[in-house]
Amino acid sequence: MNEPGTSRSSPAAAGERVRQAGAGFPPFVVAVAGWLLPGAGYWLIGQRTRGTIAGLSILLLFVAGIFIGGIRVVDVPGYAEAGRKMIGRDGRWLVASRPMPTVLDKPWYLGQVLAGPVTLVASYYSIEAASREYPKGTAHVAEFGTLYCAVAGMLNLLLILDSSARAAEGRSGGSGPAGRLAGM
Repeated sequence: MNEPGTSRSSPAAAGERVRQAGAGFPPFVVAVAGWLLPGAGYWLIGQRTRGTIAGLSILLLFVAGIFIGGIRVVDVPGYAEAGRKMIGRDGRWLVASRPMPTVLDKPWYLGQVLAGPVTLVASYYSIEAASREYPKGTAHVAEFGTLYCAVAGMLNLLLILDSSARAAEGRSGGSGPAGRLAGM
């Protein structure tokens, strides 16, 4: 046991601090904050170091993917190679008229968009680059860039789920796995 007045605390005390800090935010709010800015969900529940390290890791992985393969690694569904909207036979944008086949034609975008609004910003610049005929990478390097961006989004999904579960546990006063691991 720790002596009174020491700077180290027990895992149980750390879990109690997380429960108290996260008690004010519903899990949905924590999840939305975690999508808007990777790691922000942890900040809301009081785990600032975890949130900073995890969030920066996600953002750096996403940016590394763009640096590796170019901005065109973010390949937005519903847009042709030249950056123009793809229009269906009915005269509507393909994403509006046939959303599932259009999105599933570029499944890696689903992973990328989980990284948050940074993907939406990168999508805009990817479409702009395509409309200016900036070539899309064709080598395996571009595939690695696409993969890095998609993995960043999928890892952010794990952060969102974990921080939301910790927020739910803090609100219920439970001492499940998230509460026991809060000190880590």
